[in-house]
Amino acid sequence: MPLSLEASASRRTAVWCVALFSAFVAAGLAGRHRIHRRWLMVALLTAGLFEVLYGGKLWIERATTLWGAGIPGGEGRLRGTFVNSNHLALYLNLALAATFAWLWWSYRRSQRMLDWDRRVLVIAPPLIVWLTLFLGLAFTKSRAGLLSALLGTLVQALLVPTRTPLEPSSGPLGRLTYGKPRRKRLLVGGGLGLVGLAVVAAIGSQEAASRWQLPSLQGIESNRRLQVYSKTLGLWSQFPLTGTGLGSFRDGFPLVQPPGLVEEWHHAHNDWLELLATTGIIGTGLFLAGLGMLLRRLARVLADGRRTEDRAAALAALGAMAAVGVHSFFDFGLTMPATAFTLVVLLGSAAGARLRH
Repeated sequence: MPLSLEASASRRTAVWCVALFSAFVAAGLAGRHRIHRRWLMVALLTAGLFEVLYGGKLWIERATTLWGAGIPGGEGRLRGTFVNSNHLALYLNLALAATFAWLWWSYRRSQRMLDWDRRVLVIAPPLIVWLTLFLGLAFTKSRAGLLSALLGTLVQALLVPTRTPLEPSSGPLGRLTYGKPRRKRLLVGGGLGLVGLAVVAAIGSQEAASRWQLPSLQGIESNRRLQVYSKTLGLWSQFPLTGTGLGSFRDGFPLVQPPGLVEEWHHAHNDWLELLATTGIIGTGLFLAGLGMLLRRLARVLADGRRTEDRAAALAALGAMAAVGVHSFFDFGLTMPATAFTLVVLLGSAAGARLRH
């Protein structure tokens, strides 16, 4: 048996993986300095807001072209510069995670200020950006994207450092001290966060929920996806150790494709299953081992970052990982170069943050 069913596809994918790793390392080096990390965040949020505003313009016009090229299907859905609205939803999830961390950092800064007007000026910008991105996500009508955003935000709310600031002392900025963790306050804060999410979701419910109200079409699509998932597991069972080869799903799936699925399937619509089918137990094990090391590093930065801003970077990265992990069960968004590149830069810049010890 060859190591890959399509050597050229595997070579291209391997080179792309090396490029992503290089971007991760470069972002890690840049992330050691907070000014560089700030510029990376500005770039991410600018891209996210551009996607919403540009996509909103096309949505209002009901455009069927993107920069002069025809785009198939998906009318009435926000797509930004992505052909697939679900892929835009995943990209917006990355910006949402970064904005949530910015919001938490701004809240911590505001607690040092005595004047309420100054507190509002500090908290308002990230809050407005977060609401804008979330509404844009709602108008993509992506069920996986909305679910990922909710769960990713919930994970971030649970991971927020539990030390609670007490009243600031006198002075222009005051002096920040900390009390013991309060479980009750955590529960109240989490509850308020969920209420806020519900309010935002209700604003865009007419658009976001419309795709949940097509039971016949949903049944057909769900049945097709389940068939693909089942056959992908069958494909893995034929090549359990090394899989069919990196990037070779398109070439390997016809080996198990049933007659009812007549289309050409480039991806399994489940990144986790596709990873297992194309890299086998060995490749998936290596990936999970690296993922575990990254999670451990981010957890250390979150708990022991030198500055609050460093801990906020880890919070953004962990929220992005949670959202992407959920979304990858239902789609193949990480095969989009822009999304994969943005994700590794976000993770690398957070992993490179300095520790106090």
